[in-house]
Amino acid sequence: MCKKLVVIVLFLLVSVVSFAQERQVDVIYLKNGSVIKGAVIELVPDKQVKIRTADGSLFVFQMSEVDRIEKEYNRKQVQEKSSPLRARVIGTAEMAYGFAEDDFIIGVNFLLGYRFNPYFSLMGGTGLNLAGFYGYDCDWNWDYDCDDDEVAIMMPLFARLQVNFLKTRVSPFFSMDLGYLWSLDDYGHSMAIINPAMGVFVRIGRRFALNTSLGYQVIDKGYMNRKNASYKNSSDGAVTLKVNFVF
Repeated sequence: MCKKLVVIVLFLLVSVVSFAQERQVDVIYLKNGSVIKGAVIELVPDKQVKIRTADGSLFVFQMSEVDRIEKEYNRKQVQEKSSPLRARVIGTAEMAYGFAEDDFIIGVNFLLGYRFNPYFSLMGGTGLNLAGFYGYDCDWNWDYDCDDDEVAIMMPLFARLQVNFLKTRVSPFFSMDLGYLWSLDDYGHSMAIINPAMGVFVRIGRRFALNTSLGYQVIDKGYMNRKNASYKNSSDGAVTLKVNFVF
């Protein structure tokens, strides 16, 4: 458990540090009125300056030609900050994988919801999941022909709150899933799920985005004996990795 939590914390720290950095460009203002933007690669005081532009061109100017040298934020990034994500209906297609010591779950989910502003969105989702239960208690659930290792087809139904920390094109985020998993086979499995996660939001153009998250899913597993109506449950946890496309 501790190792899993350490991995999640390290993932969060790397994300926050990397996205806290702002991209800047060097700007050379010449006395003849020209403006050159790029990255200064060499500066010799009172002699010359070399600058490489975004297209790879290299320019060399004598300091006697230069009026001043400044830094400014990347224009593309400034435009993105001034054009935050608009409130609208959003859809999401997602691949999800979770693993624990005795269980695994893999699936495809689809979500539909609403983005209220650049920070908050609320969605509801469903899909199809394949879940493996190792060490399944066949002695207890004696009504079914089963193996000690069972694989079940599950259908999730859940709500997700996502909170982006920044307005920028790339932002760390926190999400929380609350819902339930129903078995579509005869094994009698059912699960209540809670899944907090930290991830990275990457905006693609004006409308699309890509999310990647790492989380920890708490699972309340239920087992039902349909013949005598008896029931038992147990709690477990799993590390989850999710990648989804927002449209």
